Amino acid sequence: MKTTLKGNARYFPGCLYALLISAPVLIIIGILIKPGYKNLGTPGIVFIFVICVLIYIMFMSVGKRIFESTQKSYEKKGKTAEKAKKYAEITEAIVFFFGVVVIAFVVTILQQNIGF
Repeated sequence: MKTTLKGNARYFPGCLYALLISAPVLIIIGILIKPGYKNLGTPGIVFIFVICVLIYIMFMSVGKRIFESTQKSYEKKGKTAEKAKKYAEITEAIVFFFGVVVIAFVVTILQQNIGF
């Protein structure tokens, strides 16, 4: 019997692309608020959290468009719609994890050289 996830646990196509695109923006926000984070207090931290969530939601439409274009490119190569969707999901996961490694590498290099 096949089980499906319902509600908030459901997969949204392009969500990993959105995380990958919003990560540099969120890192820059973190770098900018680091000197004064002790003076923010709880309302300031909640405000920054809400801003980060809004940035992620804003990039979700971009991630969905990237996913759809990837899926269409697989369909043009002769894959069925179901296989094209699976390949697009696999491609999204591979790009996400490769992007996380690259971002971690860049942040480590910047931290060692600049010392933020």
